[in-house]
Amino acid sequence: QRSVLRSFSYVVYDLTLAFIFYYVATNYFHLLPQP
Repeated sequence: QRSVLRSFSYVVYDLTLAFIFYYVATNYFHLLPQP
């Protein structure tokens, strides 16, 4: 059960990083000069 909990925590960690990256991207990409 511990290995399942460990892998689940890794998935949550990855999803959190992805969400933070997406949030920052959507909030700050419009500040960049348009091509």
